[in-house]
Amino acid sequence: MKLSAFLLRQSSCRTNLLKDLSANHEFRGIQRVHKGGIIMTKFAHKVSTFISGATLQVIAIALVLISFGASAAFAQTTAYVKNRFDNTVSVIDVGTNTVVATVPVGGSPAGVAVTPNGLFAYVTNASDATVSVIDTATNTVIATIPVGAGPSEIAITPNGAFAYVANAGANTVSVIDIATNTVIATVPVGVAPNGLAITPNGAFVYVTNAGSDTVSVINTATNTVSTTIPGMASPGFVAITPNGAFAHVTNLDSMSIAVIDTATNTVIATIPVGPSPAGIAITPNGAFAYVTNQLNAFINQVKAFIRNSSLSATQGQALIDAAKAIQASHGC
Repeated sequence: MKLSAFLLRQSSCRTNLLKDLSANHEFRGIQRVHKGGIIMTKFAHKVSTFISGATLQVIAIALVLISFGASAAFAQTTAYVKNRFDNTVSVIDVGTNTVVATVPVGGSPAGVAVTPNGLFAYVTNASDATVSVIDTATNTVIATIPVGAGPSEIAITPNGAFAYVANAGANTVSVIDIATNTVIATVPVGVAPNGLAITPNGAFVYVTNAGSDTVSVINTATNTVSTTIPGMASPGFVAITPNGAFAHVTNLDSMSIAVIDTATNTVIATIPVGPSPAGIAITPNGAFAYVTNQLNAFINQVKAFIRNSSLSATQGQALIDAAKAIQASHGC
């Protein structure tokens, strides 16, 4: 799948950034290199007349790295990490912090979830419109399930019976029966669904729709949308508190977290956070939520490039200034 399709699914802010870049760059040839202890991805690309310098080129690289960095799911003492540009999943022994296997999956793996019993890992493949099923005992793919276009995040019900897949390119959510590895329902939701989370009792699925600035609430008993919650601003990801009382949604364009009361499905609070919030996770005791802020992460990456001499201090500051200008211009 083209880079433009990835960015479009993620948020309107990154879509606006893409418009500045895609008209002027041809991205091609991805390779992984190691320099100064930092792993980074480089793109060979052609620059057209609109972008003449290296500044926005490196911004594009770094933002892609941040936006599409590895996500992980855990099976007992093992972590499964999707590698979007390699079309693989890395299997990490968390006891030794070493990679013990690399599993080929479909094109552009985007999300991963492990069944509650730890037996299987389900991986969405964005460019193939499929889900790969990995047997964690052998770390091999045992099934490939067709779903909607551009599958992004995936979540599994607490009882391990069903997997829900956000199909960003189809504006739907696929429901997979884990016993048979078949799609048993397709639920229409908002535009460009990206993130989703299931309540601890398994009764509802909260789906962020980045393109329509809403959250769809799916009733798992009927696999229909029971409520649509408005008022978001390019919602990206969602996490639900362990007691099921609240859903926290990252809003990329408003640099905030919307707190939804799941009893009334209304927004009861808005929490300002850093620039370009994306991923979110809640501690097991429900006391704290941790949020990734992509612009801050980008700035930290640029500083790392300076430290390992990949960039000069002058180049690095130019990148930081340009990133902040993009933030101001696009409101994210």
